[in-house]
Amino acid sequence: LLLYGYKSVGPFAIGSLYNFVGYNPVEGYRVQFGGKTTSQFNEHLYLSGYGAYGFHDKTWKYSFTGAIGMNSKSIFRFPAHYLKLSYQYDAKTPGNEMSLSQSYNFIAALVWGNYNKFFYNRIFQAEYLHEFKSHFSYTAGFQYVRETPRGMLYFNHSDYSLQTNDKAYLPIAELYGKLRYAPHEKFYQEQLSRFTMPTSYPIFELEYRIGNKAFGNSYNYQKIRLSAFKRFKLSVLGYSDVALEGGKLFGTVSYPLL
Repeated sequence: LLLYGYKSVGPFAIGSLYNFVGYNPVEGYRVQFGGKTTSQFNEHLYLSGYGAYGFHDKTWKYSFTGAIGMNSKSIFRFPAHYLKLSYQYDAKTPGNEMSLSQSYNFIAALVWGNYNKFFYNRIFQAEYLHEFKSHFSYTAGFQYVRETPRGMLYFNHSDYSLQTNDKAYLPIAELYGKLRYAPHEKFYQEQLSRFTMPTSYPIFELEYRIGNKAFGNSYNYQKIRLSAFKRFKLSVLGYSDVALEGGKLFGTVSYPLL
């Protein structure tokens, strides 16, 4: 319960404890309740979801996720091989708006400052992951985001000081693929989530995304990103973690896509 925020009750886990109460300037105080299935429910099927309510914006948010294993092994065991579908409607801060993760928890109530620019996003995602014993994996998926500005954030092409929106929302539809190679990787497995334990072996990732008006995007563009991570042991001094990342966007897009 303290490590993951969930309390197991037979085939289900209730939580997250850390997201039960949260706060931000746009939603105000929010309460959230959710849960997910465990291996006692079904080793080849995973279901999760939550519902949340903000007392300042008076708006309900929610999320549903389902994943099904594509082989005879448990969906929670290495090597992973599954198909996952997700749908979420929730508030996001710029820079985190494309993520399905939830970041507003009780610690956010201790944060002060004028962070009042938000997105309210509807996110649909379909993803296929195939992992191999060599720790090489590939991912292919489709993601559609309807990004709506809220708080003091506006989509205005002419005069931002008018505090008006030229567009009610920004549609973002992307096809993507990712290659990952992490030889001899060690990790903690918590259902579909993993927490990597850095070793002296490197981790490489190559990701490619394409947005096109043909499948509902506002712009035509391509993105490519390459990253590498490695831990170097420095004898009695300890260790140094080195992460390198580079990317390129081909096309002209609005600022939320940069």
